[in-house]
Amino acid sequence: MRVLPARARFVVPAAARASRGFTLIEILVVMVIIGVLVSFATLSISSRALADKLESEAHLLAQLLALASEDAELQGVELGFVHTEHGYAFLTVGPGGGWIPIDSGALRPRRLQSPITLQMRVNEQKVPPVSEASLKTAAQRDQQAEKQKAKGEATAEAQEAATRNKGKDQDKDKQQPLKPQVLLLSSGESTAMSLDIGAPGVPSAFRLDLDELGHVQQQTLDVRR
Repeated sequence: MRVLPARARFVVPAAARASRGFTLIEILVVMVIIGVLVSFATLSISSRALADKLESEAHLLAQLLALASEDAELQGVELGFVHTEHGYAFLTVGPGGGWIPIDSGALRPRRLQSPITLQMRVNEQKVPPVSEASLKTAAQRDQQAEKQKAKGEATAEAQEAATRNKGKDQDKDKQQPLKPQVLLLSSGESTAMSLDIGAPGVPSAFRLDLDELGHVQQQTLDVRR
């Protein structure tokens, strides 16, 4: 009887090695690679969707600024504009004589999808956003002023309420009347300003330039570092 060498007895045929399948480590490596590829694909799709939304918001705001400037001139009214922490609002003079947000129609207050942000500059200086709470406070104050104006004098109840509110309103925006950051006048003139619309992770941003004649121009910015 022929005795095979020890080495030959333990050699596994190629066909047997091929049929034994993948090891657990090989399967895990493949799963990790697939997970990384899926993550990159998801991030790419999300970034593209956010970039499209960014462009859409910039185009909408440019149209609204042009519309507000046109309305102010055609209707002979003074309008204003402010940007907030999460959006923007157009203002008009309320019945009580104060600036209040336009609460309906195309010029109603709007919120931007997170993480889209606005950055305003007037005379090359950054303008901080106003609080959204100040918009509500402005409308409430104007309603109160209108009632007092109609009565001719403030009632004791109104005076007491005003005193309580004064003690509670520590925020600067709440203590002071709401004022436009940008004016859109009935004469056709406006406050010159620039407004950047961007989002983290998106390589492009958009800048809206409003000139003193109420004309709006939109340009694309490359914000990649």
